[in-house]
Amino acid sequence: MEQNTKSTLILFQFSILLLASTAATSEAISLNPKYHVHIVNGFKSDILHSHCKSLDDDLGIRQTNPGQEYQWEFSINFWGTTLYYCSFWWNRGRHLNEVFTTKPEFIHYYCGDYNCIWKAQEEGIYAFNSESRTFEFMYKW
Repeated sequence: MEQNTKSTLILFQFSILLLASTAATSEAISLNPKYHVHIVNGFKSDILHSHCKSLDDDLGIRQTNPGQEYQWEFSINFWGTTLYYCSFWWNRGRHLNEVFTTKPEFIHYYCGDYNCIWKAQEEGIYAFNSESRTFEFMYKW
């Protein structure tokens, strides 16, 4: 009986240590990690206007000055259907597009390291490809 009690105590201590180490690295192994969407104003002198929302969250209308960014974070919903759209506009154009979708190829290429980075420039809207580490042209104004 004494050997069984010692084994149980050792197993309990090991479990506590394992839980403590898991808590310290919870972001790295989280089953529901946080994604970060960045909207970068790459214009030389114009203000970027944006209105981003999902079915559940309306993030409101934002104005971002040249060289600055607007960002938010979220976790994918229980059903795995999280989707964010943004309407972008400035004095020479307007565009509506998805800035986050749970499609595996989108997450792989455009949300590596849990960051989805969009940049508006005079020519159009670019997305950062985390595999090639470059901005790709996506949409014309």
